[in-house]
Amino acid sequence: MDRLSKRLLPLITAAALCLVGLTTSGVAADDSSWLVGEWIGTANSAPGETVRHFLVTGVRPDGQVAGGFGTPRTVQPGNSTIRLTGDRVEVLTRTGNGARLVRAGDRLVGQLIIARDDKTYDVTFTKSKFPSLLPPGAAPALPGAISIGPVFRPDGPEAASYGAAQNYPVGTIGNFYQPAYLVGTHSNFDQITTVRRVPARQAITLRYAAATPAIRYGPNYARKTLQDYLNSNPVTGLLILRGDEILAEHYQYGRTDKDRFIAWSMSKSITAMLVGIAVKEGRIRSLDDTAETYAPALKGSALGATTLRHLLTMSSGVAFIETYTGKDDASNLFLDTAVQLSPGGAAAVTKYNNRIHPPGTKFHYASAETQTLGVVLTAAIGMPISTFMSERIWRPMGAEAEAYWIIDKSGQEMSFGGFNAVLRDFGRLGLLLARDGKSPDGRQLIPAEWIKAATTVRPEDRHLAPGVATGNSGSFGLGYGYQTWLLPGPRRMFRLSGVRGQTIMVDPASQIVLAQNAVRKQELDAANADTIALWYGILESLGIDASKAE
Repeated sequence: MDRLSKRLLPLITAAALCLVGLTTSGVAADDSSWLVGEWIGTANSAPGETVRHFLVTGVRPDGQVAGGFGTPRTVQPGNSTIRLTGDRVEVLTRTGNGARLVRAGDRLVGQLIIARDDKTYDVTFTKSKFPSLLPPGAAPALPGAISIGPVFRPDGPEAASYGAAQNYPVGTIGNFYQPAYLVGTHSNFDQITTVRRVPARQAITLRYAAATPAIRYGPNYARKTLQDYLNSNPVTGLLILRGDEILAEHYQYGRTDKDRFIAWSMSKSITAMLVGIAVKEGRIRSLDDTAETYAPALKGSALGATTLRHLLTMSSGVAFIETYTGKDDASNLFLDTAVQLSPGGAAAVTKYNNRIHPPGTKFHYASAETQTLGVVLTAAIGMPISTFMSERIWRPMGAEAEAYWIIDKSGQEMSFGGFNAVLRDFGRLGLLLARDGKSPDGRQLIPAEWIKAATTVRPEDRHLAPGVATGNSGSFGLGYGYQTWLLPGPRRMFRLSGVRGQTIMVDPASQIVLAQNAVRKQELDAANADTIALWYGILESLGIDASKAE
């Protein structure tokens, strides 16, 4: 296969894995990795008429590429061979349907052969889905033939229990937490909640590495691969970056790079970064000001009388139960905001008034403190948080897709857990933090001194230090900064984290970033230990000694 052909194969494949029957072909499912590419073609048989066609391709272990071509109702995979010669792509089928296509920039042009009327039509195809790579296991069949790119998988661990047979349905606000609705809802929260859009502008490109490095993690006696991790964890999207270079990008359960995944509590870290920008701009004068200084509606409440510094570090001392039982304070806060059972705004947090510890003395994770910060931020900046996010971070950092934020009845963003975005943009956000707030074009979007303060612990805040804030078990000895988790050890590394497996892990020194969205069945899952182990395995596999300071 010549060099141009090697480049061309990814261009004729794309992911639309929501289609049924991907492996009902002449080649057994265990012998092939299937992709479906959606193309729009205009045929000369009906000038101006747009006809949708699908290209199905796969690679068998012997390296032969096989597939089929047809309309949505006549896809016939498995009875054809795709031959790549020079810049020409030939799809030759025994059933008669086929095409002879030539690449012309971002289009494929050529002739479409339709068996049902034995006619040949001139046709131009324009790709409408982002090109994809072969899933894991197929790449060795064509060693070195295809450059790295996103990998799409129609299933995942325990796919049946996640609603695979029903194409991963979207649930309702009352049942989205049930396993059968987790996949569908976690990538479509805008269908069941009220949201505000966070516009993007022009994407700053992330380039793909020439090859995915071999990644191993876990103890020496039981080393596992990245594929082992994907096979055992309910990941909907996983991205590994080194600088602006993508080392790996995987999607499972039929999700794609167009899906917007909920961040859950990773939203807390985003809120903290926006507070930092507001401080830099003089909209917030001091972290030692109380919340009610900026949001008078908070006056008379315990959280309103708490300083912004203590809210940022979850150290208000105000009682708040966050156990995700459906009856705890965090669940009620979700009902008051996302489900809009209360007027929203300050009213969602002023009910928490029992201060059981002096402020600034004890770390206690409480989503109400982030929501209070959101109320303060909205009042201080004089605009919706989503607008501020778009103007100050999302657009200038080069996000590729519009994001959105869940809002309450008053229009206040659900700051503690309502942000949603595509996976690569979560990666871009992690990279922005790895660069201490500097965009790819050199602009300082978030003050560097703020990010460093947010990801380290002051000597006087010993209660926030790794091994102290959360202890040495259960939460892996993590510390806490400004709404951001701190990894133990001499190297400055930190983590944005949300329930059910959402995470962005950052090593600023090497600019290595891991972004993951997932659908763990339990909000707090012991499998988080596997994610932590994977992170350290990634660093080790890439030659980084995490036990040493940068």
